[in-house]
Amino acid sequence: MTQTNTSYIVVCEGNSEYAYIQKLNRFFAENGYACIINPKRVDCGHFNEVQRKYKTEKKNNPRTAIYIWVDKDTYVRNDCGDKDKYESKANNLPKFMFSTMNFEDFLAMHQDAKTLDNWYQVCSRQKHHINPMTEDIYIALVEQHLFKDYKKGDIPFDITEDCLKTLFVNNKGKHMFRCDFADFIEILIRKHMPVE
Repeated sequence: MTQTNTSYIVVCEGNSEYAYIQKLNRFFAENGYACIINPKRVDCGHFNEVQRKYKTEKKNNPRTAIYIWVDKDTYVRNDCGDKDKYESKANNLPKFMFSTMNFEDFLAMHQDAKTLDNWYQVCSRQKHHINPMTEDIYIALVEQHLFKDYKKGDIPFDITEDCLKTLFVNNKGKHMFRCDFADFIEILIRKHMPVE
């Protein structure tokens, strides 16, 4: 008997998150996990647009669990008043799953401890934890210190059991990097473990 997949919707920022979720779904399918995540791009992380997309998805999918995954940098800098709007959000809008500070930091969390520590040192020198770097600054640093020839929307590694284990360990580390979406993945893996 074929096991039915449990479907989740994740409202996410853009192409990078979308591409990551597609690779994650491939990992789930190839390894017998009975779940699938349907990514719904907003094409930005600003509160008003994210809220609008969530409401549309909720209206169209009233029985499906819907989550929101965005970068925290916009909210720390309070671009467009995003932090203020989020802090006064309505109760019917779920708590956001944040990547601290951006998607590239989330990608770095899949790397070994030495690589992540190196990235932490780069970010610390830039005061990234106080005033998050903008894309025009961090992309060059990502190419120099993490992933050569990196392009937004590309996932520069395969998603494997080992790289997810590394992500989960790093997500509990003492550095500034955290990602609520990593917690979500870990929960899904435990909940939808393949049945032997």
